[in-house]
Amino acid sequence: MPVAPDLLLDDLDPEQRTAVLSDGAPLCIVAPAGSGKTRVLTRRIARRIREGSADPSHVLVITFTRRAAGELAGRLRMLGPRDAVAAGTFHGLAYRLLRQRWEDQRRRAPALAVSRLRLVEEALGDLRRVPRRGAAQEVAAEIDWARARQVGPSA
Repeated sequence: MPVAPDLLLDDLDPEQRTAVLSDGAPLCIVAPAGSGKTRVLTRRIARRIREGSADPSHVLVITFTRRAAGELAGRLRMLGPRDAVAAGTFHGLAYRLLRQRWEDQRRRAPALAVSRLRLVEEALGDLRRVPRRGAAQEVAAEIDWARARQVGPSA
């Protein structure tokens, strides 16, 4: 059973309540960790769906981690919208869209790499080098270092 409208606002501070009740679109919530952003987001979605200003099948919630996506989906289920709202990570949702496109075109989806380190180990093996213990981690760390400093492969 969906949560009563007043319960959506009960434990919110004035700024959170303003954000949940705002009709602004888009709306940007900037706040530090632990300040209630997930609470505000889920309550806002639940309120808009309940009031009919959002169609749950057209709501997409994107997060950075699987854990956060799971937390959002779980909270939304407790508030009523259930499975109609799509929630996931940037990468997971993008891959889902690509898989759907490949399926629509009757093409087989490429295999998804399970592990970065396994890819590095395979690349080292393709170079006809016998990777010593820890070599893949070292190479991956160097790749990360170069990428963070925008150093291209030729440099």
